[in-house]
Amino acid sequence: MTKTNYFLGALLFLLATSCATTGKFPVSEVIPAAEIDLKVKEDKNENYKISVKAKHIASPDRLNPPASYYVVWVDTYDGYKNVGQLRSKNAKRAELQTLSPFQFNEILITAETNGDASYPQGVVISMTTFDHN
Repeated sequence: MTKTNYFLGALLFLLATSCATTGKFPVSEVIPAAEIDLKVKEDKNENYKISVKAKHIASPDRLNPPASYYVVWVDTYDGYKNVGQLRSKNAKRAELQTLSPFQFNEILITAETNGDASYPQGVVISMTTFDHN
């Protein structure tokens, strides 16, 4: 009975996590040491839970030109939408956990002077495509 419960629990865990799309952003030409991971999962209300985690990312004020924020954008069918800022956890990590109602095909990270910008103006740190299938 215990092995059966363990097996069923493991199977449910695999099914629950298999619905999420994970990926890595390509190496940034601006911050080559940065390792940026992406996880996107659609919820029952057809919203997208977006998780972006970055390791070894320099503070935006150390870039040339300096910036104040790393902003995450989704490229929707109606243009770019600002979905939030990468927040620094410590000198080595930054992350964003957000929910978006927009269907999108690309995620972009820029260095911006204004965190609530309505369209990307700053230096592109990295971008990746998102496959909904």
